Amino acid sequence: MKRICLLLFILHAFAIAFPQLPSGFLLYGAKDGLSQNSVHAIFRDRDGLVWIGTQDGLNSFDGKNFTVYRYNEKDSNSISDQFILNIQEDRAGNLWIGTRNGLNAFNKRTKKFTRYYIYPAEKHIFQSAYFDFFVQQDNNVLVYTDGAYMVNAATGSNSKLSSPSAQHNNWLITPNNKAWIIDADNRFFYCPDLHKKNFLDLGLSPFGAKADYYNITAVPYRDSLLFVYNREKANEIIVFDTRSNTVTKKIPAPANFTQLKVITPDEIIGASPKGIFKTGISGKSYLLLTNKGTENGLPPGAILTTYKDGEGNLWVGTSGNGVAVTNSSFDNYQLIKPPVQNDVITCLAKNGTTLYAGTRSGLYKTEKIGDHYATGTLSPVLTGKSITGITIDRDGNIWAGVQGEGIVILNRSGKMIKHFLLPGIPGATTVLYMSTDVKGRIMIGTAAGFYLTESASSPITRFANSETKHRLEGDYVMNAFEDRDRNIWISNNLGLNVFTQYAEPKFSFQSSDDKSSFLKRTIITSVTQDSTGAVWIATIRAGIYKYYQNRFSQFTTSSGLGSDVVYNVICDNRNRIWATTSAGLNIFNEAKNSFTTLTSTDGVTTSAFVFGAMYKDNNYLLFGTSEGLLICDAAKVELHNGDIAASVSDVKINGQSIDIERDIFTIMPDGKLINFELAASPAFFSGNIIYQYRLLGQHDEWITLPPGIHTVSYTGLPYKKLIMQVRAAGAVNNLATATVSNLEIKSTAPFWKTTAFIVILVLVFVALAILTVIIYNNNHYKKQFRALQVEKGLQGERMRIGRDLHDNIGAYTSALIAGLNHIQPGNEDQEKHVTDLKEYGSNIMGFLRETIWMLNSETLTITAFADRFKNYALRISKNYPDTDFRFTEEIVTDKSLPPTRMLNIFRILQEALQNACKHSHASVISVAVKNTDLLYFEVKDNGKGFGEERSAENYGLSNMKQRAAESGFVLSIVTGSGGTVVSIRENTANAALVHNDETV
Repeated sequence: MKRICLLLFILHAFAIAFPQLPSGFLLYGAKDGLSQNSVHAIFRDRDGLVWIGTQDGLNSFDGKNFTVYRYNEKDSNSISDQFILNIQEDRAGNLWIGTRNGLNAFNKRTKKFTRYYIYPAEKHIFQSAYFDFFVQQDNNVLVYTDGAYMVNAATGSNSKLSSPSAQHNNWLITPNNKAWIIDADNRFFYCPDLHKKNFLDLGLSPFGAKADYYNITAVPYRDSLLFVYNREKANEIIVFDTRSNTVTKKIPAPANFTQLKVITPDEIIGASPKGIFKTGISGKSYLLLTNKGTENGLPPGAILTTYKDGEGNLWVGTSGNGVAVTNSSFDNYQLIKPPVQNDVITCLAKNGTTLYAGTRSGLYKTEKIGDHYATGTLSPVLTGKSITGITIDRDGNIWAGVQGEGIVILNRSGKMIKHFLLPGIPGATTVLYMSTDVKGRIMIGTAAGFYLTESASSPITRFANSETKHRLEGDYVMNAFEDRDRNIWISNNLGLNVFTQYAEPKFSFQSSDDKSSFLKRTIITSVTQDSTGAVWIATIRAGIYKYYQNRFSQFTTSSGLGSDVVYNVICDNRNRIWATTSAGLNIFNEAKNSFTTLTSTDGVTTSAFVFGAMYKDNNYLLFGTSEGLLICDAAKVELHNGDIAASVSDVKINGQSIDIERDIFTIMPDGKLINFELAASPAFFSGNIIYQYRLLGQHDEWITLPPGIHTVSYTGLPYKKLIMQVRAAGAVNNLATATVSNLEIKSTAPFWKTTAFIVILVLVFVALAILTVIIYNNNHYKKQFRALQVEKGLQGERMRIGRDLHDNIGAYTSALIAGLNHIQPGNEDQEKHVTDLKEYGSNIMGFLRETIWMLNSETLTITAFADRFKNYALRISKNYPDTDFRFTEEIVTDKSLPPTRMLNIFRILQEALQNACKHSHASVISVAVKNTDLLYFEVKDNGKGFGEERSAENYGLSNMKQRAAESGFVLSIVTGSGGTVVSIRENTANAALVHNDETV
């Protein structure tokens, strides 16, 4: 007990002289996406991602989002167990993760884990913890379990390291293959190179009694020092110089450390069940205890691990409360909450060491002790009033604008000494802003104009749009600022007016349109001036303007502002411009000519700022927010000027991560959604990171993603080499000079879409087409040849038939007619029979002539056909002198038809004409031949018509229909008391066929 009390006394003494740990912590837990709230391991890789090992999963953290990796029994490439004990990184950038069951190497590009076990049987048991392992500079891994083992990362094989002692050994191993051994007899051995196994006996261990060191742990520092402590029993840290093999220092420390980390010899951080212990070889120490009641303090519960990254962020893993992060910059900000919950601080003023804050519930104060503001809550001065503006007059009285009630004046003790209304329209009761100029005059901005007065009893001068001498662009005045030349800049809803210290108008800028001045269609909210004389103008929708020597420049979200809605601007003692916006706190980075948004990672605990609530107190800047009074030690705030390196951290095809080896991957993108996940280093970055990307080969222009967005998606990539380029910065205007990262994409087409396949396919189609044409032409020519042979045979046969008809039937018919001509009948009846026979013979002869003529023709034109039929009809007409024969021809385009078809048409017309002549008793018979669009033949009479009961004629009609069908024509017969019309019309469906037949 005495030792503990003494230790606490020593620690307390050290804490007075030693710089303390930051007291402000930012906490992340399961509610933020962390897989589980007990954190055993933390590590930041060379890409800037923070890796957090919990009892239920491995987490990567980019400052905003968590990605969780867990064991999956169906996936051999998943991590071997979700209980994470230790995380390290090798020189190739692979992570090594020790778990409750197995050691894993994680390839961040392929997103695959490779499992390692010292004994194969460990694959099939539940608990085989890998906590103590050491990644060597040659990428081999030294693992300490029941002994020390060298694991070959490339092959997965391992070999047990021999020990110079057969006793129980405690190995202490450094990344350069050096090792120390303490055995059960407290003997001390040293090996300069484990590959050579050349152990040196150093005698007895210099660390004390052997029994106390069975749980000894050593933390190396730059191959020259070992910081040795006992994880369970020791109350000191022993510093061992490996060059002289001597103990150089013993540092008092609490016992029961869960972990010790050496950042530098003078910055040693230990995790313990009670809090965080910080010490160094100088002996100065500090213990930060977990405290449930401290706002933004260390989370309650045991501390399991600590880790300090390259940017000075201290990460703390807790037992059951997630992971907390802090930075020395966190102490640059302090938040004092008002006593009324959810109250809003609307205005600020200072009188001596007393700071006054006006809120919606009243007027409050806090005292400044030395150079620091006291912690705790604000003390009430005036309650039950909504305070909208405050200032201190030359007598130390407090002027407070009260919502809807004008102005009250309080003395130093808080007693009201006056209450009055401002002259003018009713809007003057709404005070928006109050301040005191160098002369001690009170400047008051209201919804009805601007007011200036010397004191509570002095005359009040009103500035408004309706005033002649003191005219304003707009009456809604939100701010008044006195520059170094004592000019008064009055910010209002329609512009900016500048008056001399004598209240005489100097110049003005109208902002109600986009033509009158450089202030475009906006409302002016605040003005400040830097040491060069440049005036900075805040607006409600156009960001910030810098006005200097009649020139202006504009800064918006593209220049790093969190928002273009700017509440207040102010200049600190280092000539830096600070701005509060609707999205948080911003500071101008002159080196980059852009603004940086300060966030919780800088220690800024709120982003809910208020119009007009800003005050400068030497190096301190005070801001009114909806969460309380934010006090900033502006002199200590430093900006990150380093570049941000962007890269493609993951590629997912239809939601599944794919392998990326050496910044290149191959894909067949047909019908696939491709997502590119972007990351930046350092990943845990204060402010919004803005990414730009372009896909060379697809589009050459850079595309800017909105702040906070880090995913790019594509579908249907072209089949060629592509390069995804990404870059990142804190502001758009810094992107042009940002480092560009490249990821090569080989977008390969499926074989059926490759050029070679298409060429081969085209060649095959061409070959098939040529073959088809050849076969078709060959068959066509054969068909034509056969047709010609048939036609030639038919022509010969027709000519033979014609000769036979001529030589035989024709000869006999001629002889018959000649014989009948020599007969001289004696009576009238015989003469009539002879005449009939002559007529029949003549008809037979005519029939033979027409048949022979058609048979001897290869083709017949419609014109020739019409003439032939006309001659035939004229011969017939001689036998019917009482009948008028009429002929009509309308042949637009002459055409040819095979003789067989024309013969059928001839016979149909012949039959129709014979029937009309013999049976119709018609006085007029007309014959028409037409060829306009389609062929048309007609025989028409005005006779008596005929009926269906005449079977002989029915037989003739049947023949006519059959002949028409064979020739591809449609026969139509219309008969009645008014006559008969027989027409033959070319069948539309067969017209093309008829045309083709003509060309055969």
